[in-house]
Amino acid sequence: MLFGAQIGFIQKSVNYDQLQWGSQYTPEGIDPNVHLDVNLRNHTSTRPDLTGGVMYYFNPLRNYGRRGANFSSFVGMSVYHFNRPKSGLYAASDERLPVLYKFNAGLETKLKDRVYILPNTIVQLQDRFRQINLGLSLHYYLLDEKFYYKPASKPLVPNEIRFGMWYRIEDSFIFTLSFGNNYYSMGLSYDLNSSSLTRNYRGTGAYELSLIVTPFKPKQRVFNLPKI
Repeated sequence: MLFGAQIGFIQKSVNYDQLQWGSQYTPEGIDPNVHLDVNLRNHTSTRPDLTGGVMYYFNPLRNYGRRGANFSSFVGMSVYHFNRPKSGLYAASDERLPVLYKFNAGLETKLKDRVYILPNTIVQLQDRFRQINLGLSLHYYLLDEKFYYKPASKPLVPNEIRFGMWYRIEDSFIFTLSFGNNYYSMGLSYDLNSSSLTRNYRGTGAYELSLIVTPFKPKQRVFNLPKI
């Protein structure tokens, strides 16, 4: 079981000197020298934002076969903005960020030599809004599977290719392709919109590129991070 925490800060500011007001409009355009009927003070607000989470792994070393289970799995939960930081600029405002809950779960099982399948899901709830992703990914290892647990003699040579597909309920289909090893991971994903917005954008989706780098030398990969 793993625990995690994150401390962040939210900063908002407003500079009224950069705004244009209706009283400055003239037939010739904007006149910045016109006297304003407003008296507002520039302001900056900084507040802490706290997050915490927990993740449980079953069979994290992925010992499949006679000496272990035929699968490994994980389930986790994280809570964002649990201190409910104020989102307004001024102390008199009591508007606060709603708490964001995230739940994720999945399992991995071996299909055949060097091929694994990982069905998983993630659920996000915040105030009246929700997002649910359901899907799976296929992992293929190019080298000996034991390479997965050991530091690489050639850190730039990939040993794993991953292909995934998810459905974000009532929103879009997500396709991903990535490769890497214990030191890095590079990926490309494409979101194909399936909601009513597809009529506005003529069915076009969104591309995303990702790069994850592990700068230290891993001695052993103890658990499999969910890639969803």
